[in-house]
Amino acid sequence: MYIICFLIVIWKRIRLRRIHRCWRAFAYAHFIQTLLLILTLTNFSGFSQTIKTRKNYYKNGQIQYIYTCNNGIPDGSYKSFYNDGKKWAVGNYNYGKLDGNYTVFTNKGDTAYTMIFDIGKVWTKKIFYQEYPDFTYQPISKKGFITVADGTPVVLDTNTPDGFLEQTYDEVMLHEDFFIWQNGQRKAYEFPKADGTIETIYSGPMPGIYEWKNKNKSFVRPFTKEEQDGKNNDAILKLLKKFNTNKTE
Repeated sequence: MYIICFLIVIWKRIRLRRIHRCWRAFAYAHFIQTLLLILTLTNFSGFSQTIKTRKNYYKNGQIQYIYTCNNGIPDGSYKSFYNDGKKWAVGNYNYGKLDGNYTVFTNKGDTAYTMIFDIGKVWTKKIFYQEYPDFTYQPISKKGFITVADGTPVVLDTNTPDGFLEQTYDEVMLHEDFFIWQNGQRKAYEFPKADGTIETIYSGPMPGIYEWKNKNKSFVRPFTKEEQDGKNNDAILKLLKKFNTNKTE
């Protein structure tokens, strides 16, 4: 009798375990089915990678830039071009951030500067030609002037090459200033003005009348005593009027 009761208990336990296992299998299958349904409805968005090549064009039909992207984020090679088809920049993105070598070229095909990025951070930068505010490239150094080394900006000093343009930004006043280095010293940079522009300078070592030509301001003549005292500005007004008339025509 005891043996029969023991066998019945064992049989019930085995049956209950089988039922429990079947229920777990059913629940797991239902979970997998639901997950597949969600992935199908969302077109696998966020769970798969979509690699595409994107291009943009100038109005003249030339390619402006081309790069590969992963789910809409730049990831892979990047190239940009001038509107005449010449290379402008070549680099590589690591899921939205520049990574590795990055090179910019002048519109004449020379290397303007090279940079090395470490997942978005500038690690090194070497300048051969510098782009000025008037969008022209000016030669700086044949060997390359290093402005960033080991992730840290280089402190400019008397060894800074002539013509190097330094840009500063005042975060309090929200103002941008430019300085140009000459003979180991920096001075305020003046944006070039159109040829024929007349300026009057009343202070400094050489007060007088200046004229802009070929992006340089040249001394024309000193003030007369009357002009200096502000008693006779007819000559200056005539020069300014002549310039304005020529520009209007």
